[in-house]
Amino acid sequence: MKLTMNEPMVKRFSKPFIISHWIQAFSFIALYITALPLYSEFFSWMYVIMGSPETARVLHRTFAVIFLLPIIILLIFDRKSLFHWLKQVVTWKKK
Repeated sequence: MKLTMNEPMVKRFSKPFIISHWIQAFSFIALYITALPLYSEFFSWMYVIMGSPETARVLHRTFAVIFLLPIIILLIFDRKSLFHWLKQVVTWKKK
């Protein structure tokens, strides 16, 4: 099925919501990778990639701050979408 320019499209997510989603996804993966050598000695070889244990800790804390950034982005640029999402999260309906 081809989509032509004449057919109406439904806008599902706003640009700030999409951007904040990808920022959070990237920071989650980065937090996971930087936490591995901090969590277990098995992954201590990753310190060589990151530079040192101190660098890994700094990177982990930096990505933790970036992980919280999307909520601030949505509060500033797309408050309506954020509150709509929060309403969906805390509402349970029987289908």
